Amino acid sequence: MQAQGNGAESAATVPAPVPPPNFSWCEANVLSACAFPSQWEHLIYLSSVGVTCLVSLTEERHVKAPQLDGKELRIVRVPVRDYTPPTMEQVEQFIQEVLSNKARGQATCVHCAHGLGRTGTMLACYFMSAHGDDPETAIDRIRKLRPGSIETSDQEQLVYNFHAHIGQKCR
Repeated sequence: MQAQGNGAESAATVPAPVPPPNFSWCEANVLSACAFPSQWEHLIYLSSVGVTCLVSLTEERHVKAPQLDGKELRIVRVPVRDYTPPTMEQVEQFIQEVLSNKARGQATCVHCAHGLGRTGTMLACYFMSAHGDDPETAIDRIRKLRPGSIETSDQEQLVYNFHAHIGQKCR
């Protein structure tokens, strides 16, 4: 399923914003997460709350980049197979995207199909890298913010492996 709209809707025909399923802010005005934004109204909502970049972790479905009231919602694709962990390179790409956007005062939203497994894994890695969380703290933080996150033992193990990876990079 693709998000509805061709990116050329006029202000007169733009529907009211509706939050995407499972939407939440994980770091206020910096990083949010959601399930797949399948409706045009979801993209309008993201733009209305200040999101300028949508990181899509899905392989199976894609969101079209909309133009909303002159503001572009940029789509960055980091495709990760469902129920699997991302690679270290994918995690680093995601974190760099969030940090670059944050430095420009722009907000990022990350999604996968349900906003839990792949999304939760990336979020935990972000909090370790950007905020110095250890793996347990990062996983607990994300699971409190987004219950059900980090769905598989492989995804959880990736969080621990990424922590070791960033520790080695600092040496």
